[in-house]
Amino acid sequence: MAKKRKMDYYTKMRLQVFGIIGVAALAMAGLVAYAVYDDMQWSAYATENDCKVIAKTEPTTGWGFTSNGKVGMVFIDARVTFHCADGVDYTR
Repeated sequence: MAKKRKMDYYTKMRLQVFGIIGVAALAMAGLVAYAVYDDMQWSAYATENDCKVIAKTEPTTGWGFTSNGKVGMVFIDARVTFHCADGVDYTR
């Protein structure tokens, strides 16, 4: 009968670290897949509804208030506003 071998502390830690990295990698892959899917859906909708760009903003940074009330640096990403044939303006 074979004797069971106990895992040492470092082997357990390695397995936990690789497990966490694996879960994080899967989560990132899921987020990228969702972003690509969302972009494909928007492109199809924009083509169907004859959406035209009416405004663009450049990304900026500045000083502002954080969610907990402290002053900090804020980042405002680039946005594009579209006007579509359905009469609605969409900002992405």
